[in-house]
Amino acid sequence: MSSKINLGEIQETLFIPLYARAVESQKKNPLIQDNKAIEIINQVPYNFKKFKNKPSLFTNVFRTYLFDQWVKKFIQENQQGTIIEMGVGLNTRYERLNSLANQNFYWLEFDLSDSIELRKMFFEDQPNRKILVGSVVDREWIDYVLKNPFPKPYFIMIEAVLIYLDEKDVRVAIQNIGKYFQSTNSFLAFDSGTEDLIQYQHTHDILKHMNAKLKWALNDLNQITEWSKNIILKETRLLLDLDQNLKERLKFFHRNFYRLYNSLFLRWSYSYRLNLYEIR
Repeated sequence: MSSKINLGEIQETLFIPLYARAVESQKKNPLIQDNKAIEIINQVPYNFKKFKNKPSLFTNVFRTYLFDQWVKKFIQENQQGTIIEMGVGLNTRYERLNSLANQNFYWLEFDLSDSIELRKMFFEDQPNRKILVGSVVDREWIDYVLKNPFPKPYFIMIEAVLIYLDEKDVRVAIQNIGKYFQSTNSFLAFDSGTEDLIQYQHTHDILKHMNAKLKWALNDLNQITEWSKNIILKETRLLLDLDQNLKERLKFFHRNFYRLYNSLFLRWSYSYRLNLYEIR
């Protein structure tokens, strides 16, 4: 592999959740087991030391865990469907969850060209999986989905992407999704932060080491429905909102660390949300 990685500033943030999953996977009783992430961090020439032992890595693990749970439920409740990941980066959700689905479920993984070039060094298309260049703010990815026989309903994930964009671009992306996926009984999942999160990002233990900056603030989750009336909030979770199953799985270190994290980083706990919307 080349000794240099050429990624845009926002695209470089894909290494944060990758590293978080790899670290978590090497613990006893991990919340997420991701051997592919371990394989990648041992091969890719990137300085992961700036992420080492950072408390907020747990944020990425929790987000991955919750998005996985939403996708699992989508698979369980439908006989067929298409799972769409926008800004897929080096995510390994297909590796973790495809075994739960039959071949009537398809996975479409979109990202910008530099991220896809890197991704294809470690992943390849499968009969029910396609790795594609596409931006959430453009319509080309939507045209591709709708002009091909990928089964409905759709589960669209935009993980750790929108928060880095200008509001006008986010609004275009949301309105396009609402317009073109109307009446498909589909879902949209993404993470968001309040104005407080944007204002104090320079104090974040990892983000302060990255060139990419958070831009989009979503203080009122109903703003999405104002932009597109057929996108309705179904569920939202704070970092404080561990479900009972996850609480029971947290070993002693995790439980005490989690309490410590929320006491030291209370601002982040209340300002960062994971959201699931229905597209009607």
